[in-house]
This record gives sequence, structure tokens and C-alpha cells, in this order.
Amino acid sequence: MYEVILMSIDLGRVINYALNKGFDEAAILLQRSERLMIKFANSQPSVAQNWIEYTASLYLVKDKRIMISTVESFSEEEILGRINDAINQINSLERSFIYAPLPEPDINAKPLQNLVSSKVLEFLRDPGEVSEIIVNKAFNERIERFAGTIDSSLNERCLATSKGFEACERSTYFS
Repeated sequence: MYEVILMSIDLGRVINYALNKGFDEAAILLQRSERLMIKFANSQPSVAQNWIEYTASLYLVKDKRIMISTVESFSEEEILGRINDAINQINSLERSFIYAPLPEPDINAKPLQNLVSSKVLEFLRDPGEVSEIIVNKAFNERIERFAGTIDSSLNERCLATSKGFEACERSTYFS
């Protein structure tokens, strides 16, 4: 279940669509997070929840007017629809006094590496062993009762801009 699913949206196509609609600049950030949370109550695991979150964030500029929009989906149709809505609304916005053009891509910029922990991936697949260790440790320390949560995730994000930057990175989280 926790295998990485590559981003299914053609980022370049979305950027080109925005530019063809009349925007001067565009950027899209896709984020996908597979999360697992284990809740402990009365010294035992009480609830295990897992879910996947998808977010597509758009940054659109026309005549120094900036619009930022978020779609909680990876539906290319919804994202393109949001761009259509934005082009009809952006002229009603004031020009931004803090506007600065998107930067040119740095040819030396590379996604961060080694951000994925194999231990967190193991936990995401099978949280039972870690949960058991926690319960046993509390018992061995003679802790009468404890409560808390373990939160973990596998995250992917991809960014593309109308200046030609496109990159993706993966990471894990555990607390």
C-alpha cells in the first residue's frame, strides 16, 4: 500500500495551459502524503488511521496581479478548471506591490537526496512491531498508564514553473 506512486499530472502541460490562457507566469506544486497515525490510550494502541492527502497549489500572475489557488485533488481536469476560473477573476485583483518575477532556474539546483528512511517505510507497512515495543517499554518501566500518538508519513512533492524549473523530491516523517 505504501509504494510510491509517481505524480500522474503532466506539470509542463499544466504550465503551458496557464500561459496559453493568458497568464504571464505560472507555477504548480503537487504534494502527496501517505500518513499513518497510531493512537495510544490506557497503555495500549486504540486507533490506527491511515490516509492519503493530495494537494495541487497554483501560483498564477498576469500584469503583476498574483493569484494563488489550491486544489485538494490530483485531477488534471480540476486543476485546468481552476486555471480557467482564475483567468476570469484575476483582472479584478489589484496589482501587487510586492510582485517579483519567478527566478530563472539554477542549473546546479538538485532535489534534496536521502530524505527517505527505510525504517519509516517499514513502520508504514507494519506498525505492529513499534507499537509493541512502546507498550513493552512502558510496562518494563512500571508506567501505570500512558497515552499519545505516533505520526508518520511518506511525502512526495513536485514543482514546475514557467521559467523552466521542474523537480521532485521524496521524504519521510516520524514523530
